[in-house]
Amino acid sequence: MPIMSLKLNDIQLCFQHIIMSGHATSTSTTFVTEDNEAFQFESLIVGRDTDDKLLRLNVYVHGYYQRLMECLETDLPTLKMFLGDEVFKHFAFSYIKKYPSQSYSLVDLSTSFEQFLGTSQPDFSVLTEEEIRIYELPLELLKLEKIRNKVYFSKGLEGIEGNEKFDDKRSDIIAVNPSVEIVKLKFSLLDFFQQLTAGNEELDLPEYQDTIVLVYRLNYRLRYHQLAQWEFEVIKAIQHGKRFSQLNKFEQNLIVQLLKSKIIYKPLIN
Repeated sequence: MPIMSLKLNDIQLCFQHIIMSGHATSTSTTFVTEDNEAFQFESLIVGRDTDDKLLRLNVYVHGYYQRLMECLETDLPTLKMFLGDEVFKHFAFSYIKKYPSQSYSLVDLSTSFEQFLGTSQPDFSVLTEEEIRIYELPLELLKLEKIRNKVYFSKGLEGIEGNEKFDDKRSDIIAVNPSVEIVKLKFSLLDFFQQLTAGNEELDLPEYQDTIVLVYRLNYRLRYHQLAQWEFEVIKAIQHGKRFSQLNKFEQNLIVQLLKSKIIYKPLIN
């Protein structure tokens, strides 16, 4: 098949397929045309021989995977710390092949990693409780990493003016910091997560304990806050429009504390 008869789109699709294969071989560069004729893509590559051409192709292939691996390492540092470098790279490479980037941006590259890791787990019915905990912990870490990454790019209180105290009698409207994200976990995980993020490896595994963690951004820095169930319910009620005057005394005291930490704010009403 003459080279000039290949359309640019066909060349791009072939090149994309080779890159997504993870490693170019003489077999992976063989394509079939619409006329069911075999075509060697390597004939388009400048080089001394087949090995030289494959080497040139793999510069791009390996560079592509290396870049995406670096993005996943940046997105999921605590998971990498927990799994170890070798195991993490094994899963990351397989993940990229199954869930290649579909966006011009790599911001959402790790979005499906929790789903991917979950499908790779064994049958829990044949495992001990300790073994199950080892398998469940990465998934819980991923939940925290996922909302942390989301908060990084969320709008916070930057540019929003609010009252510091409830001394304005004209309005008792309260609102939740728009960057707030809340996740429910199976483990008492927050301290373990933060220690891993700080680079500490010698840690005792956390115990099973239903936990609610709130993550938000203040002055462009991430903050973490563990919630009791009733505190979670108060915050959700405020997100659904409940006012300060509609809360009981205990709930109002909580709001005053959350106002100081900027988890809650009181919008200025003209």
